[in-house]
Parts: sequence; C-alpha cells; structure tokens
Amino acid sequence: MGRIAGDIYGGRMRNSPELVQKHMRHVRWSSDYGYYLQLMAFVGWTSLPWLPFLPQPTLVMAGSDDPIVPLVNGRIMAKLIPDSQMVTLDDGHLFLLTSAQESARLITEFLGNNYSGTRFATVSTPYECMLAFASTESGAQVGLSSMIRLIV
Repeated sequence: MGRIAGDIYGGRMRNSPELVQKHMRHVRWSSDYGYYLQLMAFVGWTSLPWLPFLPQPTLVMAGSDDPIVPLVNGRIMAKLIPDSQMVTLDDGHLFLLTSAQESARLITEFLGNNYSGTRFATVSTPYECMLAFASTESGAQVGLSSMIRLIV
C-alpha cells in the first residue's frame, strides 16, 4: 500500500508516507464478496436522474487530485442539484481524512450559512461537524441522509 497509495488516492497521499500508515491502521478487509459487490455498484448505478429533485441546500466537496472520482463528477453533481455549492480541496480521494480540519471548516461554514439557528462549537473533523449539526433542530429537520450527502 505504501508504494501505490499515492497513485490510488492522489492528493496528500502522494508525498506523505505517514498519512498512508495512519490510514492503513483503520482499513480492514471484510470479504471478497463485499468487494465484488462494491465493484458491481460502480458499473450499474447512478444518482444523476434524481439530483435535480434534491430540495435541500447541498454541499458538493471534491478533491482536485482524485484518481478514483474525477473532479468533473463533482462539477456535474453541482450543476444538477438546484441549491448546491461546490468546493474543491487541494487534495485527493481521502480529503476528509487528510484535510480533516479544512473539510470541517468548509462544512461548518456551509451549514451555518444555509441552516438558520444552527450553532457549532469548534470542530476539527467532518465527523464532529456532522454530530454537532445532528444535535441541532435544523439537523433533526434535515435528517441523516442529507447530512451524509453533505459529507459525501
């Protein structure tokens, strides 16, 4: 993984072996069957027809150096979702991990600008940001699926 992580994930993984080691501590192989089902999902499923019908403000985040999901995918999503904002991070596929503080800041700003009455403590990771938002009245109204879309 140390040899190929930069090629697979791009971004900061290209030049930071310590990030690869940190990431690998959390990676667990579940099964060949699950892996192949995930690959099949890439081939036969798309959300594009439903994107124009998303009613809530949506933050589309993308890494500028992502070999797995090219930047153009985020641009397409942002064009199709009516009330969306796109931000690009100078990182790769794992920007939520390798640029966690910047990601959390962008998510916090987006939520603060789009959901009135939402207040956040200082958060340092996207996960903490999602938890802080989920505990608010706006978070309860938006729902978990919307929060996941904010992060994905």
